[in-house]
Amino acid sequence: MLAQLTLSACMIGLALGQLLVGPFTDRVGRRRPLLVGVALFALSALLCALAPTIEVLLVLRLLTGVAGGAGLVIARAMVRDLYGGDAAARVFALLMLVSGAAPVIAPVLGGCC
Repeated sequence: MLAQLTLSACMIGLALGQLLVGPFTDRVGRRRPLLVGVALFALSALLCALAPTIEVLLVLRLLTGVAGGAGLVIARAMVRDLYGGDAAARVFALLMLVSGAAPVIAPVLGGCC
């Protein structure tokens, strides 16, 4: 039962990360929060693999979601900052392509190594 909550914790974290980090990066800039978010995502994902209990795993999955949400919202904000018109549409389309393909390709790549 608790193992099923790990997905919910990650989705809640994704939502919270976008809500909290988006306005924060409007004030302080994009680079440092993005670097912190990526580092926190990598660290929390590693710690998820080493979690000793399901409760610890739930907290780490929430943290992983928050960090992932930071990456999502900052990437979109950077596109809005740097591009306009047709160029923005092309870059957003590329972002959506990567976002859609990554969950399909990643398990295949992870399973072969």
